[in-house]
Amino acid sequence: MFGKDVKVVLKKQGWLDADFDIKDEENLDGEGKPQQWLLMDAVGKITDNEYDYYLKYRAAGMETSLILGCANLKKDYDYMWFLVTGSRTTHGRHHDTGNRRNIRWKDEAISAKWIIARRARLYGPPPKEAAEAEEKTAKSLQTNCIGRLQIAGTGTYWRHRRFEEWEELCTHTTTDSEGNSSTYESWDYKCDTNDRRDTDLHSFNYKMNAYASDYAIQYEKESSGSWFKSDNLTFQATNMAGLPLFRIISNGKSEASLQTYSQSDPVNAMLAAFAISIKLEPKEYKSTCEDYCFEQIKLGLPPRHYGGFGPPDADFERLFPTGPEVVVPQMGYAYGVPLDTLPMAVPIMPQGTPFMQTATPVGFTVMPMAAPLVTPIIGAEVADPIPMAVPVAEPWNAQPQAAPMAPPAQPGAPQAMQPQMQQGYAQPPMQQGYAQPMQPMQPQMQPMQPQMQQGYAQPPMQQGYAQPPMQQGYAQPPMQQGYAQPMQQYA
Repeated sequence: MFGKDVKVVLKKQGWLDADFDIKDEENLDGEGKPQQWLLMDAVGKITDNEYDYYLKYRAAGMETSLILGCANLKKDYDYMWFLVTGSRTTHGRHHDTGNRRNIRWKDEAISAKWIIARRARLYGPPPKEAAEAEEKTAKSLQTNCIGRLQIAGTGTYWRHRRFEEWEELCTHTTTDSEGNSSTYESWDYKCDTNDRRDTDLHSFNYKMNAYASDYAIQYEKESSGSWFKSDNLTFQATNMAGLPLFRIISNGKSEASLQTYSQSDPVNAMLAAFAISIKLEPKEYKSTCEDYCFEQIKLGLPPRHYGGFGPPDADFERLFPTGPEVVVPQMGYAYGVPLDTLPMAVPIMPQGTPFMQTATPVGFTVMPMAAPLVTPIIGAEVADPIPMAVPVAEPWNAQPQAAPMAPPAQPGAPQAMQPQMQQGYAQPPMQQGYAQPMQPMQPQMQPMQPQMQQGYAQPPMQQGYAQPPMQQGYAQPPMQQGYAQPMQQYA
């Protein structure tokens, strides 16, 4: 019923079953357990691993179940954009050995950055003629789009594959029918493949729109813990004014505890909460990203290659509008369930019955919405929407780290300069602190300049310290050997 707080438990029926039971926590049976109330019916092929989930209700005396809504979680309108940031292919041969010949190898590697959106569509009750038809199809049942939902994120991907093949001299033993054994040698074909890949998820956010209004979806990391390790995921949704839509705690697989609030449509809230906490939760999303990257980013693609599939956000929103023709139900709307078919314990009210809105506790901290991702048109060369995303931990493309610089010498402490002179001039000596010790001697060195230019091929102060003579001619820094004596001779 629209406008009534609902508190339920969603539980998967079996290990290999995709259906979920929905039990009402406010109405307990004789044993004090929540009563069976609704069903989240999965429709689709088990090989697809993605279904249409129909929210159904069937009370005692009803011949058929009533379809209250649907969450379409199939991947027909998912989106992916990627850009190849690095690619190489090399091949060659090795010298023959005593027992190997014709040794050939091929080494391939690729890295890329990506944007992936996993999407769902939310539908309200189907038209009466479609619901009562003997043959029900998704096309006829999914006409009343009330919401859109997606999780979108950015990340990087790399893959490194090395293939090697050769002919190897092998010894074989055979036994004839009389039991006599013999051995022979032959050159047999052998091969070996080492294929490694990694998909890094850098960031993600949720985006929800229902009845032409945006909603903020937040993940409570403090109470839940890590996205990918915790089995106690807590999500909450609010409208832009901060009023709560739902709050759900899920293990991300088979069970969840859900509460919807009086400002929300319970069908829309149940479908969205189910999709977010069980089917579009972070671990499931990362697994989908890994599959998409492996399928789409192929070895051998050239650098700067753009690719992907699916409609950008703007096209997806135009394909599935949630307003203005979709009207928000009135408070107390019970989706047309006849009063005489309802047991008194079921918290659903028929349309037209007087209704008093329940008070909703305020305890939500409204978090700012994440900046929306740019979803470029597939096939069009555009400015890089994620310039900071760089693949990391690529063993085939690792760069050696630069040697750490020694601390600069301090004025008045010439001994501190010795380690820098012995490190091989990682930077020009003038940047390592020579200017400071030489300042007191500058007045005495000025008379030297004419004769210093005659005795040296290049001026020592400008180029001599960076040239090999400095490394060969001085066992210690020139400041410690004493320029006073040569200056007396030149005088």
